[in-house]
Order: sequence, then C-alpha cells, then structure tokens
Amino acid sequence: MKRKQLLPDAKIGIINRGEAAVRFIRGAKEFNTLYNSKFTTVAFHIDAESEALFVKEADSAHALSSYAGYSDIVGSPYLNIDFLINALLKEGCTGVWVGWGFVAENADFAAALEKNGLVLLGPTSLAMDSLGDKIKAKEIADKSKVPTCPWSGCFLESVEHAAKVALDIGYPVILKSANGGGGRGIRKVFTPDQLEAQFKSVSDEIFRFFGNRVIFMEALVVRGRHLEVQCLADYHGNVHTFGVRDCSVQRNNQKIIEETPPAHLAPEKMKEVEASAERLLKAAGYHSAGTVEYLYDIDRKEAYFMEVNTRLQVEHPITEELFQVDFIHLQLKVALGEELNNIPKIPRGHVIEVRLNAEDPDQKFAPTPGIIKRYLPPLLPGIRIDSGFEWNSRIPGDFDSMIAKIIAIGATREAAIAKLRRALGARSPCGWWFGLSR
Repeated sequence: MKRKQLLPDAKIGIINRGEAAVRFIRGAKEFNTLYNSKFTTVAFHIDAESEALFVKEADSAHALSSYAGYSDIVGSPYLNIDFLINALLKEGCTGVWVGWGFVAENADFAAALEKNGLVLLGPTSLAMDSLGDKIKAKEIADKSKVPTCPWSGCFLESVEHAAKVALDIGYPVILKSANGGGGRGIRKVFTPDQLEAQFKSVSDEIFRFFGNRVIFMEALVVRGRHLEVQCLADYHGNVHTFGVRDCSVQRNNQKIIEETPPAHLAPEKMKEVEASAERLLKAAGYHSAGTVEYLYDIDRKEAYFMEVNTRLQVEHPITEELFQVDFIHLQLKVALGEELNNIPKIPRGHVIEVRLNAEDPDQKFAPTPGIIKRYLPPLLPGIRIDSGFEWNSRIPGDFDSMIAKIIAIGATREAAIAKLRRALGARSPCGWWFGLSR
C-alpha cells in the first residue's frame, strides 16, 4: 500500500522535548531555507518547561495541561496515545516527528497516526511492530541470513522452559525482554542455580515498565563490542547504510561514549555488517531513519544481530559529521516521497561523542534535577555541541538526565580524542563551563 506523503507546507507536531526537539526544530528551519519548503513546528510541553529552549524555538508551543483529559493521565503525558492524538489534531498538525524515547518506537501510536491521516516521519506501524519486537526481529533476521546469536527461537513460557533452553544453548546465557530498551529487561545468568531468581527479576521489571512478561534467551557473549549501523530507507525500496558506530562504553547498559568508525575493526567486517543491515531493512519494508544493532563477539570475530531501533538514534550526530549529511533533512525528504537513490557517502576522519548528564557521582550517578546556573559550552574548532538547554534552564525530574552531547571531529582518532579532551577541560571566565544548582 502506498504511504501518505508529507506536504511541503505541513505543520509538524513534535512528540518530544529537550535536545531532541531542538534538534528537529533547527533542522526543519534549515530545510526550509535550503529547499523553499514552508514547514512549521509545533511543540508540546509540561508546565515546568514553559520557558525551555525547545518551547522558545518552535513556531508554536502548547502546554499539555491545556488539553482535555490531562488531569486524568497516570504517568507521562508523552506516553498517552489518545491524549497525544487529540492534541495533534486540535493544533492542525499533519506531520509528526517523535525523535527518540517516549512513543518513538510504539507501533500502536504509529497505527493511531495512520488511522487519523497523520504522516509519521518514520516507519509504518507494521514495520515498527515487526522490528520493535525483538523476537519478531530475530525471525526476520534469520530469514534474511543475518547472523544471530544462538537463542531460544521463541518466548519463554516458564522457568522450567527457560531451564531446558539454557541447557541446549549452554551457560552463560542472557534473559531479555522482547520490548525492552534503555538498559531495562536484561539479566545475565552464569550458572543454573541463578536462573530462577533472575527469571523472576526480569519478569517483574518488564511487567512494571512494559506491561507484559515476554522474555527470550540467547547465549551470553562474554567479550563483546556494541556495534550499530545507521540506515536510511525511502518509500521506493532504496536502503542506505552509513558506516558502523561503536557504542561499547556503557554504564548500567546506557551508552556514554560513541565513536565512528570503530577502532581496530577490519574494513571487511564493517562492509559485511552494513550489507546485512541493508538486507534486514529491505525484508521488513522499512522507511526513514533506523539503526541495526549488533553484538560483536571478540573471540569468535562474528557480529551477531541484536535489534533494530525504529527511530533516529541519540548518537546520530557522529555519523552526520563523518559523512557530512543531515538526518533530519533526510527524514523530511523521505516523508515528502522523494526517491533517494544517490546520496554521496564518503566518510572523512574520525568522530567521537560523549554524553553530558545531570547526575551525582556520589549517589551512584542518580539523576540530579535543578536549574543550570552556568552554561558556557566551549566554542572550539572541531567541536559540535547538541543540547536542549541554556543558561537558567530548568532540568525537571520527570525525564532522563542527559543535558548535552559533545561531539569531537578529527582527521584521525587521536586528533578527535585530543579535541574531546580539550573541550571537556575547557574553562570560561566564570570557571568550568557547566554548573547546576538544585
């Protein structure tokens, strides 16, 4: 079925906030200047963020509390599908951008947009459902001859079922939620006596966060690297890949540092991984930006498919800088129905990104909301700063703790590291470049 296309004068509702919303707003404005389009952006915000940067920069902004049913919402309003659809329709939006987080990978939200005639700058609900479910995605990968780590082949019905599968796979194994993300729904099991407790632990956790207990199992890669391929697909069957990123430096299953291209990884292996990502997305009928993630087994020298993020990734700027492309512009072109069969893809140099979070290291890096009392990001050659905050911005406790991404671009990996060290250690007349007051 042919997808509905975005019109060049569309009013685009942003179901996101902070740095993600600022990234899209600025990208859409640049697109208007470059291509004579007339897109307008609509931001939706909680009351505590009425003075936030994304609210100021959007063409129009609306408090979520101003819509009917707000007081009845349990949890985040950015997750309530019916409420969000009502807000989008009331403001006359015809397009929707979701960025990352919240409903960005919610197939039910994508289906609701389709039902109401709104164009999502992303995949169809069918593709999102197929790839967003880790079990379905593995099945597509197996059919597409994309290497997968030995796994259960289906969801686990009980602890007893899990014990039988673990014996077949061989310990150590890892339990995963079919719908997990952000480091949730993952438990490692090294010996049979640990299985029952870990199974119960992951089952209870995913029920709290995702409302189900769908768990699968795969072999645990003891020495591995987290690799991913940034992809873009149009409505005409073209799938483009943009190199490989290494996101192995993590804390509590959350990425902290990302770089591209990966250090000490054979070019032949990178080409192989990119080719398998292209096969997978073509088989799924995917559209727009997406990321195929792999676990690289250092001992076996094999990259195993893990999952697909059916959205734009937080770390997309490092790929943009390596290939000199803009993924917001490319998402808009895809939604407009353009055929993208000739995108210049020449990587240049090396790029590294580090995430800046409002966290307290003395409290096990717990999120620390408050007001930014000092914000003087370093203006240095080869440094890009992506942020949704400014001086005196309030960081509410309702959301994740990321404040900014510091991206260093160098001719070599060593040069990028040197630039990143310089940026992180930069001082201003007021002291270090960032300060937070609770």
